[in-house]
Amino acid sequence: MSEALAKFTESLKEWNKFVYGHTTTRKRKLFSQLTDLHLEKILWKQKVRYDWLNLGDYNIKFFHTRTLQRRKNNRITAIHNSSSEWIFDPEAIE
Repeated sequence: MSEALAKFTESLKEWNKFVYGHTTTRKRKLFSQLTDLHLEKILWKQKVRYDWLNLGDYNIKFFHTRTLQRRKNNRITAIHNSSSEWIFDPEAIE
């Protein structure tokens, strides 16, 4: 029984190494890719803000659209009160 278990364990280790791969290494690689994507998103956000600061005074449709989009995203449409209920009425939210 112990010999069969040892053989099985060895086979499982080989499968993990050659077929499935090292989970720690794969996890580190995926985390690195995720971090790179996040940094790229921040970079593009900063570039848009830089353009806004340089070109924001011009009457360009892009900047008007961005302003409307930010206003829409920053609006509070619902709030959770202390009784754990959602409030959707704009006057009650104020």
